[in-house]
Amino acid sequence: MKWKICVLAIGLLLVSGMLIEVGGEMFGEESIESEPEPTDLADSSWPKLRGNRRNTGFTEVDTSYVDGTEKWNFSIGDQSITSPVIGEDGMIYFGTGDVYEETGDLYAVNPDGAEKWRYSTGGSIQSSPAIGEDGTIYFGSNDGYLYAVNPDGSLKWRSNMSPFYESVSSSPAIREDGTIYVGTVYDDLYAVHSERTEGEPGEEKWSFETDGSIKTSPAIEEDGTSYVTTNGGSLYAIYPNGTEKWRFEADDMIQTSPAIGEDGTIYVGSGFGMGPDDTNVYAINPDGTEKWHFETDDTVSSSPAIGEDGTLFIGSNDNNLYAIHTEHTDGEAGTEKWRFENLADVRSSPVVGGDGTLYFGTINYDFIALHTEVTEGEAGTEKWRRFGDSDSTPSTSPAIAEDGTIYYTASNGRLYALGGVPSAPLDLEATSGTGRVELDWVPPLEKGGGEFIGYNIYRGNESDDLGLIAELDEGTTSYVDEDVIGDRTYHYRVTAVSGDGEGEESAEAEATPSVDWTRLDYISIEPDEETTTAGESVEYTALGYDADGEKMTVLTEDVEWSIEEGAGGEWVGSEYTSEKVGEWSIYADYVLEGEEFTTDGSLTVEPASVSYVVIEPQDDVKVEEGETIDFSAEAYDGFDNLVEDDDAAFDWKNADDAGSFEEEDIGEYEVVASLDGVGSDPVEVTVEESTFLSNYWWILVILAVVALVVGILFVIMKREATRSPLQQRFEQQNRREAEMEERPSQEDETEMG
Repeated sequence: MKWKICVLAIGLLLVSGMLIEVGGEMFGEESIESEPEPTDLADSSWPKLRGNRRNTGFTEVDTSYVDGTEKWNFSIGDQSITSPVIGEDGMIYFGTGDVYEETGDLYAVNPDGAEKWRYSTGGSIQSSPAIGEDGTIYFGSNDGYLYAVNPDGSLKWRSNMSPFYESVSSSPAIREDGTIYVGTVYDDLYAVHSERTEGEPGEEKWSFETDGSIKTSPAIEEDGTSYVTTNGGSLYAIYPNGTEKWRFEADDMIQTSPAIGEDGTIYVGSGFGMGPDDTNVYAINPDGTEKWHFETDDTVSSSPAIGEDGTLFIGSNDNNLYAIHTEHTDGEAGTEKWRFENLADVRSSPVVGGDGTLYFGTINYDFIALHTEVTEGEAGTEKWRRFGDSDSTPSTSPAIAEDGTIYYTASNGRLYALGGVPSAPLDLEATSGTGRVELDWVPPLEKGGGEFIGYNIYRGNESDDLGLIAELDEGTTSYVDEDVIGDRTYHYRVTAVSGDGEGEESAEAEATPSVDWTRLDYISIEPDEETTTAGESVEYTALGYDADGEKMTVLTEDVEWSIEEGAGGEWVGSEYTSEKVGEWSIYADYVLEGEEFTTDGSLTVEPASVSYVVIEPQDDVKVEEGETIDFSAEAYDGFDNLVEDDDAAFDWKNADDAGSFEEEDIGEYEVVASLDGVGSDPVEVTVEESTFLSNYWWILVILAVVALVVGILFVIMKREATRSPLQQRFEQQNRREAEMEERPSQEDETEMG
């Protein structure tokens, strides 16, 4: 009998076990089975939309140093961009593409703002990625696929979410066992296998039909329950096996991703976006009942964030960012803690840094950081604001990197990286010595973003004119300045430098090093060679040096200054205002205890700009038509220095390029020479009608010559005609005698021949 009782007991145990397993499935509880080793999201500060599996929008990363300084921005052109997420290596991922475009790209951008790679899909991407712990990037596309892309940008797999290629604009979430949750615009929530689940990667594990499209990101509780919101106005709680746990219905759309509080409360906002209707923020108990609601004055499309102290932060289209009490704060749950009033809708989903600073964007283009109760400022007041361009609405959800860098995307197709520079070094002291100044300071309270680099030292003779003199490495908080001159007062400031840039200047310190006069060996002036323009001033400095050529002191105010005779000009202290053009010698004389030190330099003075122009002739003239007059011109500056005397360099009025005037038409003409816009006094030239003699004198000359020739011929002919017969016979007799005298000589020559 006992053995029958034992068999019966064993049988009852087996049956009850089967009933428990079946009943668990019937009632939506996941069956007990051996699960693979738990996997997680990537071990980064922001591996998915809203930062973590519970969608709290909170990270423990300290962002107190961030002051809104732009580190860089990355542009992809005129396209929409999803909210960014961050991988373990600091890589930033986001999707692009407008709703009706046929292509979209997933971008991977390095922490320095350089593109690493991009992966193209067959539809636009409105789905922010989620990153698995192995680095796989999961995201949806409007081509109907869920994609899994390797960290190098290659495709691991893709899965069609329905036969109708439903748009996948929901941002994925990853359960600890590796299951990927993602919704579609055609009302379905899908659970998809990954490499860590017992199924083919990319294969559907189950699907759950809702009452509306899903464009948000599911939140997942530690027990595996997933929460998802829909445009149908519902918040669903779904068991890990894909069955409904409960459903909460609002009176309007729910466009926000749910956030899960520390006590399991789920927070959502509602509203259609076309005006007031159900514009509440809801707190829902883990069993699906309403805990409380908070009413705003317009649509809530901003997803909630939960601060470290449990405060709920959420924006509304009524232009406010609200801080709302929860059961974990010191006020009545569901009541307003404070609000920040803006000038435009707050549709961006806020995020909270570990230091308590709250970050969000507005549709009037600004990105804002607010103080909360745990920051060093009045809660709900502006910490800083970054003013955007008219096309750069930051309406997405920011992301916070491990180093505190804030990333956000804007409607102008840009990804922005914001950081902060170090605060000012403290307690700067400057101590004077002989020919040296020693500086000491205390490191800044905030060292800024990125690697801390070191310090910059600035020095000048005036507080408002400091220049960089040294760059020091990290760890150095003192500096000795030996490049100084005795008896001169120096002003100093120090800044700290980090990877995000140079910080604020320290308070100013000043010092006046002393001089050892026994070492003075010679003096010099600066500049020792200079070129200037007449009327301009040159400031000179006299310096004393030791025998090694080291500067000891400034003697500018103690030397006697002079310039070579004939240079003109004027000295006022060590400043000389030049006058006459030429090369001149500058002299500096200094006497120390009866010993004279002298040095000189050279100054070349060039003409100033043209002040006046003169031409020759200067008096008005009269000419006859066709007559030529040659003019000449000279240009002078205001100190009577010749600037130009080349006639061809001037612009002439009523004369050719060389200054020659010739005019055939009778009338009055003004001749003017101009250079560089400055003209001479006009000379009036009157052209008159010419006389006959003046025009035809050459004809008279020819006639006179002809008359002279004719007269000479006439005289000769007249003389021939008036000779007497006796004169003629006498001339004939003379010719015969001459001929007779020539004949004997001719005969003698013949005989000799």
